[in-house]
Amino acid sequence: MVLAVRGADEHPADLEAHLGRRVAELERLERKSADACLGMLVSSAREGAEAPEALEALVLLGLAHPKAVARLGIALGNYGRRAAALYERQEREDRSRALLNLLAQRLGDNRAVERDLASLLRRSGDLDQLVRRYTARAQERIDAGKPAEALPWLQEVLVADPSRKDVARIIRDLRFEAVERVQRRRRVRRVALVAASLSMLVSLLFLREQRVGEAFGRLMVPAPTELPTMEHRLAQLEAFAADYPLWHGSLRVVQERTRLRADIEARRSRLEAERERERLAIVRRNGSADTAAEAARREADLGRWDQALLHFRAALELASEDWQERAWAQRNVEALERLLEEAR
Repeated sequence: MVLAVRGADEHPADLEAHLGRRVAELERLERKSADACLGMLVSSAREGAEAPEALEALVLLGLAHPKAVARLGIALGNYGRRAAALYERQEREDRSRALLNLLAQRLGDNRAVERDLASLLRRSGDLDQLVRRYTARAQERIDAGKPAEALPWLQEVLVADPSRKDVARIIRDLRFEAVERVQRRRRVRRVALVAASLSMLVSLLFLREQRVGEAFGRLMVPAPTELPTMEHRLAQLEAFAADYPLWHGSLRVVQERTRLRADIEARRSRLEAERERERLAIVRRNGSADTAAEAARREADLGRWDQALLHFRAALELASEDWQERAWAQRNVEALERLLEEAR
């Protein structure tokens, strides 16, 4: 199939013209056949095929049937660049250059293809062709009335050939004309904008103040009661103050932030005091549990099992859930209960 698409592997003097003729011949291929061939070639390329001939066949067929390329979502430029790189690696620079030239002409503004072609021309020392290409691109933009788009191409010409003073002069003239156009537009716009701005300023300020006031009103309803809600409200007020530093009701924002900070601090102090009380209560409970456990240990040493059992049970009732002796005391209770049951 690759041979059928590419034709005989000829070596004509003008490879680019030869490839263009192949594209013209492939345009006569029926849509269904073109779709099928493109699908197979794309599948082969996506599977990592490293044969530049197959990738070139994909490019030629794609250029001949752009609608199929769009329908199948094929990045034709990427496959062409890959084929060109493989050709250059095989020291078939003429084929690589012809393919990139064809792509640059047919795909229009494909900067990746243009970069690859420019790099190839630089490596081969053919700066004249590179300059001609960039100059032609710039002229196309100028003729289309888009001088700003011509500047990058002209700058590339200077990079390739710094001796081109005529190009430097054109760049300077285009920039001067661009500045003049911008300044003229600005002068016209400035007069219109000043008049429009003055008439709109008052209404905009009024609408802004109204909108900000409504936003503040929504922010204040409902009043927070829980600490996380209060902290969230304070963060909202901080963000509101940062977003609207200039507002006729800014004092209300400051007052509300001050009140909320005080309430939050008081609430945190109360919570901290409650946690401290709970901690001390746990310490006392565990201390009493330690005392009861020690008493149980003494009673057990004296052989008074029933008294030891009572003290161990009391220790478990007194202790908190995280008392470190809980598991030990529980084992002793179970052991003493079995012992007394056997004794009875």
